[in-house]
Amino acid sequence: MADVVVVPLAEHLLVLARAQQHLLGGLSTALAEDGTSVDQWRVLACISRLSAPTMGEIAEATGLANATLSRVVDALEDRAAVFRHQDAADRRRIAVHLTELGQQRLTRADAIADAWSASAQSSLGAEAITAVARAADLLQG
Repeated sequence: MADVVVVPLAEHLLVLARAQQHLLGGLSTALAEDGTSVDQWRVLACISRLSAPTMGEIAEATGLANATLSRVVDALEDRAAVFRHQDAADRRRIAVHLTELGQQRLTRADAIADAWSASAQSSLGAEAITAVARAADLLQG
């Protein structure tokens, strides 16, 4: 009977971190051709999905640190992709909205990400993609 080798979880985490860096690097390069960062794409998609969320809601949904999120939203605002609006009823609540330019940028970024994803999936193979998706589902709880 063969001995079962147990690999420490920390080693798996290092492998996952390297895989994430590799994959995000490819996605980042693809999105950069249109002048969009991965974080900007994630924020645009989040704003579109949540429909006028607050900064706190965006931070929670994306997992971005507040300082990073502020820089990303500032950059998107500078490019007229989003705007912030103070709620008349609760002046503490500031919602972030997509502009038409922001929606166009998101549509282009989605198409770029879809094309990159198809290419990455093709090179990795269906079995590897299924394993990664299964692991991600398990880790999310």
